Amino acid sequence: MIIVAECYANTCFAEALRGVLREKGFLEVRIVHKHVMGRDRVLRESLAIADKTNDFVLAVIDREEGIASSYIDKNFKIQETYEGILLGVSNRASNLLAVIFDPDIERAFLCKIASVLCEEGYRRRVKSGGACSILGRYLGGERAQDILRGLAEELKAMIGGGRVRDRG
Repeated sequence: MIIVAECYANTCFAEALRGVLREKGFLEVRIVHKHVMGRDRVLRESLAIADKTNDFVLAVIDREEGIASSYIDKNFKIQETYEGILLGVSNRASNLLAVIFDPDIERAFLCKIASVLCEEGYRRRVKSGGACSILGRYLGGERAQDILRGLAEELKAMIGGGRVRDRG
């Protein structure tokens, strides 16, 4: 599996999810992130990767608000997994999946695992290159791990349960 993450906080989430996925039997999980990757670029790059491989590609993105969210709705078949965290299957590539934070990782996930992460000072810091040093201890917490394990189970069911067609 190849995970393509949108921002620094989403990359930290992807790293934590990779650890849980490995526990679930996904031994080959690679993360792709560049500091200039916005949501649309992540989706373009994810689709390009999905077209060139038989591996599953997982985009970790924010849904955004307003008109920007309609792009996600048009391009993914979406199911809500946890309040504010959605899983999607691309309408354009059967091996492209997405974890979608609605509307963003801060409100859909981070604020729920630790209220301190909602404070303005922390919100700015998780947008920086040092995000994982801040988020690491929170992502290892019980609430975060419960959500990560649940998402990993859902992804495993989607891939292995026939809800996503394997191209291999």
